[in-house]
Amino acid sequence: MSLGPLRSMQSGARARGFAPVVRQRGSILTSWESGMQTLPFQFYAVQFFSRSCSPGDVVTTAARLTTDAGLTLEGRLTIQFGAPLLDGPGDIQARPRYAPPERYQERAANSVDELQDPYAEIRWPEYALARFFLDDPERAFASLEVTVQCDLLKALHTLVSKQVTDMFQNQPAADQFLPNKAYRFSYWTPVLDSAGNPLPVAAGDYIHALTREPIGPGFAALRGTGRTDAGPESCSLALVWSQSFTGPSATDAGEEAIQIAKRAHELQQRFSAKEDLKRADECLLKGDVRGCITAAQIAVESAVRFYCNLWGVRFPSLPGIDYHQRIERLLKRAGRASYQVVDPATARALEHLYRASLKAHEGDCYYRDDQLRRNVSCDRSHAGEFLDAAIRFTFWLDAQA
Repeated sequence: MSLGPLRSMQSGARARGFAPVVRQRGSILTSWESGMQTLPFQFYAVQFFSRSCSPGDVVTTAARLTTDAGLTLEGRLTIQFGAPLLDGPGDIQARPRYAPPERYQERAANSVDELQDPYAEIRWPEYALARFFLDDPERAFASLEVTVQCDLLKALHTLVSKQVTDMFQNQPAADQFLPNKAYRFSYWTPVLDSAGNPLPVAAGDYIHALTREPIGPGFAALRGTGRTDAGPESCSLALVWSQSFTGPSATDAGEEAIQIAKRAHELQQRFSAKEDLKRADECLLKGDVRGCITAAQIAVESAVRFYCNLWGVRFPSLPGIDYHQRIERLLKRAGRASYQVVDPATARALEHLYRASLKAHEGDCYYRDDQLRRNVSCDRSHAGEFLDAAIRFTFWLDAQA
């Protein structure tokens, strides 16, 4: 796993169940409207996953978009898995972006890049890029007003979510789908960049996320020039949703909204707080094996304690139970997937990390390997392996929020 992102961080219509559409007429939007005339009418969506677990590279199937208003579009749905790039005019390509769980606050930014998560490729390393192609690209819509576009994007979101869920039925990917109801942040935006990525707006709502939905963030978008009975219609709209997260207990709707916003803020702070991992990375670069192991274990324990409090479960403290077994019991109590099943190699590395951390202050830093049935002295390669395991596990925990 590349540790570069850790180091680089230093250097109006309301659609049911989603946030209201915000029409912005700023310089970003108006500068693209003329360009929309040259783009074909496009439907596409992105759904992120917190680890590599996709069932294949490219899948194409006949599909139908059906809106609540009764509009039906026949076509084919193509889904690419892995890390395919969005395409824009002039050979522009870009990795899809995603929304955090906390509401976007407008602020001065030197570039759009400042709005991106510096850990994006670690946090959500894989995704599905879906494109819907009309069987009859020349068909004319009765209308493509905003409410119609909203209905189409909701239908696309539902279609892609169902297709992805069905495709993962035979994959060991239970951790990528919600075990219980939760919340997400969602908003509509008419502002898309040149590659088709939706840009954030200071609007949106917290919505319910349903059991068996993908846990990851994503978006559904349409852009380009569509045909209508009244003539060409320039379109640019995206429905954006954040990753899911467990909601707090509240007695009334007003208190619930306050607590959800507070929870989202706490999570966002947690997602950005990677100081222990950065310190471990710095120690590894300096060749400080003990310092790297100690800081990596602190990062793991900090993440585990945070999610114990978030999920309202007690961390097992029975004597005679290894640390990795305690993590398994914690996850079971919280209704999460077993990490030993999700990533057995990393779970084993976490076990060795914990054992090595107990000996990090002794003359010989080592751990007991039960498979080899002997003690193993730690060198720089072991420290690097343990740091990679700490990164994978703590970011996976963030996705299970």
